[in-house]
Amino acid sequence: DIVITLDHEGRIQYSNRFAAELFGQAAHDLVGKNIAEIFPTKVTASQLASIQEVFRGGEAIDREARTLFPNSTIWLDTRLSPIKGVNGETTSVLVVSRDITQRKQAEEALQAANDQLNALINALPDRIITFDEDGRYLDMHSDLVAASHIYRQSPINQYLHDIEELPDEVADLVLSTIRQAIESDQLQTVEYRIPGDLIEWDEGRVLPLQKTVNGKRTVLWITRDISQQKVAEAQSQKYAEQVRLL
Repeated sequence: DIVITLDHEGRIQYSNRFAAELFGQAAHDLVGKNIAEIFPTKVTASQLASIQEVFRGGEAIDREARTLFPNSTIWLDTRLSPIKGVNGETTSVLVVSRDITQRKQAEEALQAANDQLNALINALPDRIITFDEDGRYLDMHSDLVAASHIYRQSPINQYLHDIEELPDEVADLVLSTIRQAIESDQLQTVEYRIPGDLIEWDEGRVLPLQKTVNGKRTVLWITRDISQQKVAEAQSQKYAEQVRLL
């Protein structure tokens, strides 16, 4: 860890060896220097503001920041703590910083991966919903609410049987398939018909997840409108029957 102490004006009173190495100097050479002499202006302004905050409030504060050093730029998780004299007034500030660059890089990589995944999901023709094992809606894309005649509003945190436009027999089938997927730990596929002004056939693929929410297993329900496929199948069967009767 980086350990230094600073006075009210930002002059270094003490520096450990690790802090000095980051500046390419010996620890005793840093003592007496103002942080304005060793950090860029933008960094210095932010650091001095934090130091003054500790002197004014007399309480420790925490900061995370990307920090520029002579030979590197790293992320630091820093705690600034007051050092108080016999009268209780803050006489200097103890600064302890830990290098969290690897953690920040991992967070950034994870965010980038999530962004790519969301972009891929949004580009798919399939509709993706996350349910728990009791058929409670946990997550779904907002565009699905607008595009579907089933949902008047977001169903998040509602249960399948709470959706008035979803027939009970369809809700029963979906819930049964969710539970089969969880019990078997295998992908389940089901086709079902949703009545309405426009009759819709859907194919649902249910992928069980290891993730739990409030102690409940979860699944991804991936649905695709197969109405045109069903119409084509019906027409094909009708044509085949006509040929058979000739």
